[in-house]
This record gives sequence, C-alpha cells and structure tokens, in this order.
Amino acid sequence: MRYLQPYPSLARLLEAKRLHTLFSDFGAVLPAIRWLSCPGNTFLHDTEAYRQNVLFLLSGTLCVHANRMDGSTMLIRRCEDLILLGDMELMGYTDTSNTVQTKTKCVFAAIDRTFLQGYMLRDSTFLLTVCRSLAEKLARFGALQTTRQMGSAEQNLADRIRERADERNLYQENLRDAAMTLGISYRHLHRLLHGFVVRGILAHAAKGYRVLDAAALKQIAEPVREPDRQAKQNHKTEPARNLESNQDMDPETNPASDPSETRKRNQEGNTT
Repeated sequence: MRYLQPYPSLARLLEAKRLHTLFSDFGAVLPAIRWLSCPGNTFLHDTEAYRQNVLFLLSGTLCVHANRMDGSTMLIRRCEDLILLGDMELMGYTDTSNTVQTKTKCVFAAIDRTFLQGYMLRDSTFLLTVCRSLAEKLARFGALQTTRQMGSAEQNLADRIRERADERNLYQENLRDAAMTLGISYRHLHRLLHGFVVRGILAHAAKGYRVLDAAALKQIAEPVREPDRQAKQNHKTEPARNLESNQDMDPETNPASDPSETRKRNQEGNTT
C-alpha cells in the first residue's frame, strides 16, 4: 500500500466517479485528498491508512465481510463502484467488527478522518452522504440476516438466483461470493446447483447457469418471501376487517347492536 503523486489520470478518475457531488464545497476538500494505491488481497482494516482516513473506492474490487463469534465470516457485499469506507468510524464507532479485503488492485481517495469530522458539521450535503451510506449498509446487512434465518440453503439459493438472473435468464454470479453470502460451503453450493440442473430447473451456460423453469424456482424460494407477503396481506385486509367491525356496531345495518332493540327483545321475552 502506498500513496501516489497526483497525475492527470487520477483527476479524470475523480471526475468519472463524480466524487464532487458528495460535497457542497468540494474546493475546500480537494486539497485534503491523497491518492492511495493498494494491491489485491490486502486486509485494509489492519492498515494505518484505514485507521486514519475515510476512503472512497475509485477503482478495483473489494469485499466486506462480517465476523462471527465462532471465527467464521459472512460476505456482506462485493464492491466495484464508488463506496465510502470508514463512515462508522467517522461517527465515532471505532471498534467495528467487519473485515475489508481488496480482491484486485484498488485506488482510493483518502481524506483524513479528523479533518472530515470537523468539516462534516459544516456541510449538510456530506453529512447526508454519510447518513445514506450508513442506512444502505444497515439495510443490506439486515436483509442478509433475515434471508438466512428464514429459509433453508436451497430456498435462499433459489431466491438469490431469481433476484440476480438477468433479462436473458442467466445467473452468472461469482459462486464463491454467493457461498459466503449464503453461509454455506462452496462444495455445498455446487451440490445444490447440480440438484437444480438434474431437476430441469437450471442448465449449464457460459460462465454460469440458465434458468429453465422460473416457476419451479419461484415455488422453492416462496417461503423466503412468505412473511413479507403475509405482512402486506395483513396490511391490505386490516381496513376491511375494521369496516366489518364498525358495520357490526352500526344499528342501521345490525339492529342487534342497538341497545333499545336489545331491551325491547328482552322485555318481549319476559312477557312470554
């Protein structure tokens, strides 16, 4: 890992990634930017540059993993576009448990964290950028946790294939990343995919698989989405149930709910 001297291609990279749109006064931030080059297979969270700076990924590929108490990891995301690293630390949470690893050579725009902590309070645009980054990461992690807890490995894989297959029905995800995200071994993932092929749901294709039976895949994945659908159904039918309840209490539609009618029937019963 090393810092680079500014040169024209780096300036063009800044423009291409539209880093200036994250700040309301980019001119005040530009002098504080340093260029950081990092080789592949580097654990960023162990480096001094990561501990001192907020990093903006400009080129290359990296992966973010969540660490479990038992020592295993879960892939949260694979990043190949502009992403902000160090937002939690910027907000004061320095004891984070995620592992950040570059997969290829990466170039970052590095800005001193102490500088940004002071600047952030004067720039609502950048503060909103940090909030959106944190919210997106929280939503992503929550969705992964929910999916893994709600379904079996086969159900979660079917749901993932449906979500990531393109318009040509091709599923071409990096399978090692998929296995880590689903929390299963690479070997078990291939076993599940082979089962889908044998059942005629998938077929081997260049760099991946082609979905042959989308209906069967949906049926397998259905339990993963069942709670969401049930919640929507409950929300949809709740007003109707309330309306029925109100109608039951309306004397015009239900005479039995009118106290005078009830007393009248009781009196008739006593006279007989």
